[in-house]
Amino acid sequence: MTEKKIPIQDGDSEESGSDSESGSTEEQQDLSDSTIGGTSNGILDELAAEREASEQGGGANEDELASKRSGRDADFSFFNRKSDKGADDSAQGSSGNSEPGASTEQVRELQEKYLRALADFDNYKKRAVKERSDLLKYQGERVFIDLLEVIDNFDRALEASSNYELSEDGKQLQEGISLIHRQFLQVLEKWQVKGESALGEPFDPNKHEAISQMPSDDFPSGSVMNELEKAFYYKDKLLRPAKVVVATGPAAAKAEGGDSGAPQE
Repeated sequence: MTEKKIPIQDGDSEESGSDSESGSTEEQQDLSDSTIGGTSNGILDELAAEREASEQGGGANEDELASKRSGRDADFSFFNRKSDKGADDSAQGSSGNSEPGASTEQVRELQEKYLRALADFDNYKKRAVKERSDLLKYQGERVFIDLLEVIDNFDRALEASSNYELSEDGKQLQEGISLIHRQFLQVLEKWQVKGESALGEPFDPNKHEAISQMPSDDFPSGSVMNELEKAFYYKDKLLRPAKVVVATGPAAAKAEGGDSGAPQE
């Protein structure tokens, strides 16, 4: 039988391998350091050369030094200059699109609309407050207007009964109706509803409604000679105007005036 020989690697070979790997890594690091060092040394050498040239040549080589510095600084300031340029372009675009005259006119127009709307709203609030106060002050107005028709019927019934000769029972009935009428008026006065007679007063279109005109010897011209319905007030408000007949003057004077105008034979 033949024996197979297995190669055995000793520790020296492993160490040599690791040493080779570490050596390659160190060589790469030394290479990168030498490159960075060379670059930095080159920049330092250039700066030193520029300093010596400026000391020896005076102001003769200032243009060359400036061109070198601008070329060297171009790589470092490229991104800053680009961002600054973008900001300037955006600022110019925004300023070019803005129209100060138009915006001022729009602001003035909006201010006028706001003031006009504010004034309208203020007037609306005042009107709403007044309407509410009037509603609370004159509550029940429509009810009192309907009850005035009942008062008118009581007045007509009492006036008609006074034109007839009544028996004792009829007089008692008339007196009872008069008491109910008086009680009704007292209840209305409790709610500040009062009637006002216009007989003999001058005609006032603010509280009188003329139904017709008639000549009269007892009443002066332009005064109320007959009253069909009385005027009623609810607090300080005219609830219903009076319906009246207005006198136009004496009847005898009218007849004489008509005779004087006729031709004489």
